[in-house]
Amino acid sequence: MNWKLSVKFKYLLAHIVIFLISGALAGPIISEFMADNDSVLADEDGDFSDWIEILNPDASAISLAGYHLTDDVGDLTKWTFPAVNLNAGATLLVFASNKDRALPAGELHTNFKLSAGGEYLALVNPDGTTIESGFSPSYPPQFPDQSFGFGTPGSTSQVNITPTWSSPANFNNVKLNGVQSATLGSSFDSIDADLAGSQLLYYMWFDFSSQLGAITVGDVIDSATMTWSGVAAPSIFGSSGVTSELGVFPVPDANYGIDTVATTYNDNTLVNYYAANTPIDSFTAVPGQTPTATWNIKSFVEDWRDNPGDPQRGQLMIINSAHPMFMDWDNSGGAPTLNAVVNVSSDPNAPAPLVYFDTPTPNGANTGGQAAGPVFGTVTENPPQPTGGDLSVTAQISGSADPVSTVVVYYRLAFGGETQLAMADDGVAPDAAAGDGVYTANIPASALQNGEMTRWRFVATDTSGAQTKEPAFRDPVDSHQYFGTVQADPAITTNLNVLDWFIQNPSGANNITGTTGAVYYKGEFYDNVHFNRHGQSTGGFIKKSYNIDFNKTQRFLWSDEAPRVADIDLLTNWADKSKVRHPLAWEIMRESGVNAHFAFTIRVEQNGQFFSTADFVEDGDDIYLERAGLNPDGAMYKVYSNRLNKDQGNTGYSGVEKKNRKSENNDDLQALIDGLDLTGAALENYMRDNIDIPKTINMLAANSVIRNIDMHSKNWYIYRDTGKTDEWAILPWDLDLSQGRVWNSQNTYFDNNVYTNGLVVTGNSIRLVSHLFNNSETRAMIHRRIRTLADEFLEPESTPLVDRWYERRLDEQAALIDDPLMAKSDAQRDFEKWGSWLQGNGSSVPYTTNNAAVESMAEAIVRWKNEYLPGRRNEIYNNQTVGNGGEIPDEQIGQASVTLTPLVQAGDTGYGFVPTDNSLGTTWQGAPANEPFSTAGWFSGPTGFGYDRGSGYESLIGTDVEAAMASSTTIYIRVPFNVTDPANFDSLELRMQWDDGFVAYLNGDFLAAANNPASVNYLSASDGNGPEANAGSFNIYDVTSKLGSLQAGQNILAIHGLNQSTGSSDFIIRPELYGEAT
Repeated sequence: MNWKLSVKFKYLLAHIVIFLISGALAGPIISEFMADNDSVLADEDGDFSDWIEILNPDASAISLAGYHLTDDVGDLTKWTFPAVNLNAGATLLVFASNKDRALPAGELHTNFKLSAGGEYLALVNPDGTTIESGFSPSYPPQFPDQSFGFGTPGSTSQVNITPTWSSPANFNNVKLNGVQSATLGSSFDSIDADLAGSQLLYYMWFDFSSQLGAITVGDVIDSATMTWSGVAAPSIFGSSGVTSELGVFPVPDANYGIDTVATTYNDNTLVNYYAANTPIDSFTAVPGQTPTATWNIKSFVEDWRDNPGDPQRGQLMIINSAHPMFMDWDNSGGAPTLNAVVNVSSDPNAPAPLVYFDTPTPNGANTGGQAAGPVFGTVTENPPQPTGGDLSVTAQISGSADPVSTVVVYYRLAFGGETQLAMADDGVAPDAAAGDGVYTANIPASALQNGEMTRWRFVATDTSGAQTKEPAFRDPVDSHQYFGTVQADPAITTNLNVLDWFIQNPSGANNITGTTGAVYYKGEFYDNVHFNRHGQSTGGFIKKSYNIDFNKTQRFLWSDEAPRVADIDLLTNWADKSKVRHPLAWEIMRESGVNAHFAFTIRVEQNGQFFSTADFVEDGDDIYLERAGLNPDGAMYKVYSNRLNKDQGNTGYSGVEKKNRKSENNDDLQALIDGLDLTGAALENYMRDNIDIPKTINMLAANSVIRNIDMHSKNWYIYRDTGKTDEWAILPWDLDLSQGRVWNSQNTYFDNNVYTNGLVVTGNSIRLVSHLFNNSETRAMIHRRIRTLADEFLEPESTPLVDRWYERRLDEQAALIDDPLMAKSDAQRDFEKWGSWLQGNGSSVPYTTNNAAVESMAEAIVRWKNEYLPGRRNEIYNNQTVGNGGEIPDEQIGQASVTLTPLVQAGDTGYGFVPTDNSLGTTWQGAPANEPFSTAGWFSGPTGFGYDRGSGYESLIGTDVEAAMASSTTIYIRVPFNVTDPANFDSLELRMQWDDGFVAYLNGDFLAAANNPASVNYLSASDGNGPEANAGSFNIYDVTSKLGSLQAGQNILAIHGLNQSTGSSDFIIRPELYGEAT
């Protein structure tokens, strides 16, 4: 019998609402859900949305009409099912996508998404109060492409009993050094190593006992497998030795097996033990191979299950049968991976267990799964930075299927081994209150040191032996294993933000493969972070640049005013002795209106010691695009060998790295290259239709002002506003060779001269740029913009010193990095640590070297002021202006006066009407023949007209229309306004905040539209789900071509507002109209 037909629910221990096997029938239930859908199941739009499976366990069909789904205990009717029937034993899938679709014949979508971190979830009866099925107060944390729900009683589940790697309590590398004598190490992982007569005898000892609570006496062990793998060391599996069996053995005594194994001590001690004892299983290690070692440990696990009192329960050894051989994993590539998985069959008469499904079963029978343990709530994650004494850590925990039995915190200082500490909820200090579900323990002061990291993790076990870890650490590559902090170091005096970087093998980050470690920044700790060398030419610098990649479970917060990021670049300033070129170049780009990266200087501490000053620079991805005010769904390519020149063999598929939209091909870029290959009028038309000319011109002008020499076949982005304007623009990347610095074949990066001439026309080897410079109209635009930006940032020599932008910013950066009031500034520490370089030679020389090229930051700043700025000002204003051999125009005398007159502003009174038939036709749109128009029966109020069942549009809504649009996707809006004389205006601009679509009219004439069907009527809906309106900005439409529709006296701005569906979670129409006079 399908177990789903006989499931009912009950509250258990006031924790999670669960469902138990019963002969009674029940109402619909949530049988399975997925809260982190990366690639399992796409919805009708192709998006991998969260989903919820509803099961009808009854013997007859039921109607779901009026039932509700909610993720908010305070709003039990948050989303309502339409009239859909569910047959006996059948399931129905609802996507938790926040798209809010509730059409009976269509795919169902809730008006909320699920949180992977865990939250309330319930299926509510049509009475709006009775919980039919749910998880309260929260379901457990969820993981990518795993679902959660009710497993089949008696089915096989998978239990991972892997202990924590590199912890003395769980793992030791036993090195024999005499009869019944050995040393133990938790940072090595070698077997034998008895090469060239060295008599180095190692074997492995593991202890799985801490993980055996998940296996109970009644469980049937179907299989148990242990694997061991890692990054290959230079010599692996006996590359200079012999083939050997690696056997797994029970541990024969309480001294890690040493007393029994090493009854003698010679070259054959391990080999003799292997010959005299039969391993449980063995693996053949062949010289030169690097496979994953695998052993069948089923009999071990069965013995551990049946003999809980065995003193060596959970322990095993790995010993070699022949020598000399050598087995080792390269720890610099990250910790080796030990994995022990047991497949267990449960009692078929037991209640349906709550389980995680590695293989989700949407609309299918639930099979397999891993048992769910206790549920973690709030835990100590990023405490206030400690300054000394014990560190109190807490974890809020509740049972799921069974009550909590034990809670343990494991902590470690730096890269030392773990120490286990029991946590209590007994009201005895340090615990605050007994029985409140908050467990407490104090990590002792001895486990914290100034400037050093202390990490911890929690493990909770319930009475059935099921365990939950927090952090969950489900993905060894892309999740965090520990929480952590860094005790403050009072010896650090700095004006900069400090990045504390912890890495066990620092040299491991100096290659493209990289290694892992941890960082602490602005009060947050990030574990299992990957570091590798950044850059091509700069890869050979003694002071390197690094890519820092954060795992999916801990994105990096570089600013409280910006979104978290997945990656960030830590760039060297080794070649720039002034240490300011990078941040100042990016600042000028941003201040010029270029959608450019952030960049700023920080102090880096590595393993508790000063490491460097370096520049944080944003990584190029969709998060950057959105933060910079661009379309996050736009296509962006990082160019490293491409000039967009078809004649040179460039294609859209070579010399570029696509940074987003990676599921698509590069046909859009190829189409750009093809378009740029046109000539004559066809090229001009293509450029006007497909290139964001103002954005690109602005970037090129700023590039000239900073004298960036390094934009040619590489070091720039090509970006397309995909799905909106579809126009292309060039964006900057890599600005270190700017403001007087060069790269040349003779000196490479290490030319100590300062260059000021030329570089007004920059980047013209790129075909798009050359087209702009070769067109007289756009060339003149670029030079006019160069003049404007030069006057703002570079400024002529006649500008008073106190008013000069560059001099001010140089002084401010110097005070920040090279503060003269400090005993030793960050710049001086960096100078002393890394030294300097001489002309044409990138090798480091000590900072004390008596050579004019060895410059402190202060000396390099003086050269800016005395050499670069006077020379560049002379070049721009005396050599490159009109009449002096150049094309930069003279200073504009007088300023163009532009007056914007608001004709319609947000908040003005508008009139709204939700039609139920087509009787109005187009008469409401303001055509003079239909005016005056009666608005009797219309409602009025301030614009914008909209609603939001969640949050985000509260500040935009002037008139709430949720009730009015409950059964309609269309609303008609009229906003009257007066104009004295239309001839006063030279242009007209419509500004809109909208979601999901609109069609606008001015006095009956079409004005603008977005996300609308080809023809509209009173039944129309938007053409798909529109973008979320931005509360801080408008979409702007140039409607100057409609100036002739303006009339003296009263005018009507009419808008046909379009929602995607009646179940949509939000809607907004908020217009403004401006007339412009020059």
